Amino acid sequence: MLTDLLMQAPAGFAILSGPELIYEFVNPLYLQLTGRRDAADLLGKPIREALPEVGDQGDVENQSYFAMLDRIYATGEPIVISEAPIRFPRGSEGGLEDVVLSSKIQPYRNAAGEIESLLVYTADVTDQVRARERTGAFRERLELAQQASEIGTFEWNLQTNHVEWTPALEALYGLPPGGFGGTFSDWAARIHPDDRERAEREVRRAATGGADLDIEFQIIRLDGGVRWIAAQGRVFPDRDGTPRRMVGVNMDLTARKLSEATLRQRARQAELGAEIGAALAGVGTLRGQLQQCAEAIVTHLDAAFARIWTHNAAADFLELQASAGHYTHLDGPHSRVPVGAHKIGQIASERRPHLTNDVHNDPRLSDPAWAEREGMVAFAGYPLLVAGRLVGVMALFARQPLAESTLAALASVADTIASGIERQRADEDRRNFSALIENSGDCIGMATLAGRALYLNAAGCHLIGIAPRRVPGTPVSDFYTAETWAHLREAALPAVLAGDQWVSEGQLRHAQTGEPIDVEMTVFTVRDPVTAEPIYLAAVQRDIRERRRLERLQQDFIAVASHDLKNPLGLIKGQAQLLRRHVSRTGATTIDRDRLISGLTTIDTTTERMTALLDELLDVAALQTGQSLELRLLPADLVALARQSAEDYQRTTERHVIRVETGLSELMGSWDVRRLERVVANLLTNAIKFSPDGGAITLQVAREESQAQSWAVLRVEDRGVGIPPADLPRVFARYQRGTNSLGIAGTGIGLAGARQIVERHGGTITVTSEAGQGSTFTVRLPLTE
Repeated sequence: MLTDLLMQAPAGFAILSGPELIYEFVNPLYLQLTGRRDAADLLGKPIREALPEVGDQGDVENQSYFAMLDRIYATGEPIVISEAPIRFPRGSEGGLEDVVLSSKIQPYRNAAGEIESLLVYTADVTDQVRARERTGAFRERLELAQQASEIGTFEWNLQTNHVEWTPALEALYGLPPGGFGGTFSDWAARIHPDDRERAEREVRRAATGGADLDIEFQIIRLDGGVRWIAAQGRVFPDRDGTPRRMVGVNMDLTARKLSEATLRQRARQAELGAEIGAALAGVGTLRGQLQQCAEAIVTHLDAAFARIWTHNAAADFLELQASAGHYTHLDGPHSRVPVGAHKIGQIASERRPHLTNDVHNDPRLSDPAWAEREGMVAFAGYPLLVAGRLVGVMALFARQPLAESTLAALASVADTIASGIERQRADEDRRNFSALIENSGDCIGMATLAGRALYLNAAGCHLIGIAPRRVPGTPVSDFYTAETWAHLREAALPAVLAGDQWVSEGQLRHAQTGEPIDVEMTVFTVRDPVTAEPIYLAAVQRDIRERRRLERLQQDFIAVASHDLKNPLGLIKGQAQLLRRHVSRTGATTIDRDRLISGLTTIDTTTERMTALLDELLDVAALQTGQSLELRLLPADLVALARQSAEDYQRTTERHVIRVETGLSELMGSWDVRRLERVVANLLTNAIKFSPDGGAITLQVAREESQAQSWAVLRVEDRGVGIPPADLPRVFARYQRGTNSLGIAGTGIGLAGARQIVERHGGTITVTSEAGQGSTFTVRLPLTE
C-alpha cells in the first residue's frame, strides 16, 4: 500500500540502497524528472551508471550532486536542496536541458541503526523559478521605464491610511529615497495651493467608491519647482464591497503642459498674424484697418488695451489712429504726441522698443499711481519702421507679465503693421494720383520708349475719340497729325531723353474723324528711381481750341469795338469841325440856331452811345475779373422805358417796324434804369442786325403773377435768321456768336452782359429760336411792392 501511495505521489521519489547508491525504487514522476521512460533504465543500477549525464553537475554547499549524496550516506545528515539546476535529457533526441529541482534527501536506518539507503524526494520547480525570474525582470524593467518616463506608482491602504510610493514616484515629487512620509496628508502637503482643495476632493471621492481617479494638478517640489502631475487610480474593495485599497500611477505632465501652452501661444500668434494680415489687406480707411489690428492684439495677447499711432512726418508728431480694449477714445493728451515726448514719443525718437514687466518701477511711466490703480503690470511699445524710416508706434499695457513668446509676436506684428501702414499710404497716394489723373480735364498719357501707348486717361480718350481698351499697344504716332509727330520725333524726343522737359503746341488727330485738335503739349520722361534711367514717355496735353476761338473772338471784339468807338468819335469830330467853320464864317452873332442845335444834339446823342458802349466794356471787364455789378436801383416805369427804346431804335432803321404791345399804362419797379436800357438796346440791336431783310420787331411788356411773386415780363420777338440749335446753349456766353452770324458785325458780349444785368436784378433771361424763323428773348424781373 505504501508503494501505491509513492507511485501516485505528486513529486518524484526514489530509494538508493547501499554505498553504491543503487536504485531500488523510482516512481513515474522521478522517471519523468530524470528524462527516463522506463523504470528498467534505473532499477538495479548505481546512480552514477544510471545517470551519467549528472557527472559533476550541481553545486550544493560547494559539492557536486554525487559527492553530496555520498556525504549524506556517510554522515547520516539529511539535506534540503532548494532550486538546484541540473541538466537532464529531454525530447525525442535526448538533448540536455536545465531542470530546476527542489529536493529533500534523508538516510534510512535499519533496526541496528545502520544506514541502508537514501530516500530522495524531489520536485520540478523549473516553471515557478522561470516565472519568478520573468516577474523580477519585468519589475526591473517597469521600474526603469517609470524612472525614464517620469511615472511612479502608489498603493494606498484605505483602512490604515498608509500610502506606499515607489522610488520613481518619490523622485517625481523631488523627494529623496524614503523621503515620503507614507500618509495621505504627506501627499496633500505637496499639492500646489491653487489645486490642493480640488485634488483632495477628487481623491476622497474616488476612495469612497466613486468613479476611478483621473485628475491633473500642480505640485511644489522640495527645490521649489512647480510640476504638472496626472494622477489615475482605482479602488479595490474587499469581499464585502468595502473599499480597501487604491492603486494608481502619477505621471509628470510638465513637458506636455509646456508644449501645449507653447502650441496654444503659437496658435494665438498665428491667429493674430492672420487677423492683422486680413485687416490690413481689406478695404476701408487706414484708421479702420488699424482699429481692427488693435482689437486683434487685445483679443489674442490678453492686453488690457492697445494703441497705434502713425507718424506725421511734416509736423513730426504721432497721431493716435486706433485704441482698443480698456480705453477706446482717440481724443485726449495721447491723441497727438510730439516725437521725443513721453514714453511713446521717446520710442519714436530712439527707434527702439521699450519693454517691461514691472511698470510700477519703470522710470518712463509718467503716472505710476494710474498703473497701480488699474492693475497694469506690463508694457510693450514698438516703433513701426520701414527700412529704418519711422511710420508710427504701437503700444500695449497688460495686467499680467508678458512672456518672451508674446514679445516675439508683438515684434512680428509690429513689422506687419508698419508694412501695412506704408502700403496703405502708398496705395492712398496712388489712388489720389490716379484719381487726379483720371479726373483731369487734360489729356494725360504714357508710352514706352519705343513709342507704344500704355495708358490714356478718360479726358484723353474722349478728346481723341478712342476706346480705353484700344489704347495699350497703339503706336503713339496714330494720335498726332503727321506734322506734329514729325516735330515730336525730331525735337521733343531727343530733348526729353536727355533729361529736359519739352513744351510746345501741336495737333492731335481724332481717331474717328481725322479732325486736327489744337493742343498745348508738355512732354517728359518717367525715370527709374534708383538708376535715373528713362523708362517711360509721358505727356500732358491741353485742348486749346476753345482758347484759340476766344482769342479770335477777342480780336474780333477789339476790332469791332475800335470801329464802334471810332465812328462816333469821327461823327463828333465832324460835327465839331462843321460848327467851328460855321462860326468862323458867319460870326458869333449870326449863327444858324437850328443848325447849331442839330449839331449839338448829334454830339450829345453820339456821346451817349459812346458812354453806353464804354459802360458795357466796363461791365465785361468786371465780369472777367469775377466782380459783381453794382446796381443803382431807382423807381422806373418799364412801359415807358420800352416805348422810348422802340422810338430811339426805330430812327436807326427804315426796313424794320418796331412796335410795343402792352395792355398796361405803366409797370413800375425798382431797377437800374441805365443798365436795363442797355439790355433792351442789346435785344433790339440784335433783332435789327439778325433780320437783314427787315420786318416786324415786337416788344411786349406784361405783368405775371405766381404763387409768391409778381413778375415784370419783357419780350423782344423778331422774324430774322434765328439761332441754330447747337448754338442755343452758348448764346449767353461771353464772346459767343452764332455760327450763322458771319458777315454780321458784333462783339459777342452783348447778350452775356444782358444776362448778368438781369440776374443781378434777381430775374432771368431766356431764348426760344428756330433757324430761319426768328428768335424770341424773354426777360423776367421780380416786382417788389
